[in-house]
Amino acid sequence: MPNLKDKAPAMFFSYLKFVQDNFSAEPVQAILKRCKEVVKFFKSSCIAYEKFKEVQVQAWKGTANEQKDPYTLVQEVPTRWNSCFYMIQRILQTSESLNKTLLKIRKAPAPLTIDELSILGDLEKALGCFEEATKKISGSSYVTSSLIIPMVYGIHNNLTSEVMSTEIGDNFRLGLIESVSKRLFQYESRSLTRISTLIDPRFKKEAFRIKENADQACTLLENEMTVYAKQEKSKSGNGNGDNRGFDEPKPKRTLFEQVIITI
Repeated sequence: MPNLKDKAPAMFFSYLKFVQDNFSAEPVQAILKRCKEVVKFFKSSCIAYEKFKEVQVQAWKGTANEQKDPYTLVQEVPTRWNSCFYMIQRILQTSESLNKTLLKIRKAPAPLTIDELSILGDLEKALGCFEEATKKISGSSYVTSSLIIPMVYGIHNNLTSEVMSTEIGDNFRLGLIESVSKRLFQYESRSLTRISTLIDPRFKKEAFRIKENADQACTLLENEMTVYAKQEKSKSGNGNGDNRGFDEPKPKRTLFEQVIITI
């Protein structure tokens, strides 16, 4: 059995790259191009950026945000899918100040329209569950392998129940649902992740999307525990003999032991 120590979260992150594939649809590319052009304009002009900050400060006077520092914009990084999420999120957070500033500056990009902001709102809603999953799976102070199956279940439920306000946003959501079923559902049939989830007291069988997968995980765990018990009995039985001069080969770890090491 190969060493599976904490490979599952790394594999999960590699599969999350499919999110970027869904950005390739032409309508989505068009709106993201608009966002990147606006961000690039402000990043390349100190005067424009200062005006943007001033508009925010002015808008916040007399509000709970008055003491906060003005927001900065976030540019997408092609190698990180969630940088696109952060870019969209920040534009939506500052859309009013952003558009006011663009209207004040000559040769600036056109302000974002209500329709464009609606599409961005849909994209943010669709991507939010992936960002939440990324943060939770990235946690180093708690179990991670056991989180993958319930996270996939949660992502799928979130996407299927989310209501979008635009056709572009809904098509994006449907594309993500299809990608999740192709790339992430397989974790319910992988030994490491399903045993990790099963023995985690927070989840047990309830975290599985399909009952048959939970039942198979129980059978697998029972078999592994049987092997583990036999190995332990064999170790205790051999401990009474005189083995001086002999190096006993170490038995391979059972899958159960590897899961315990992983989590």
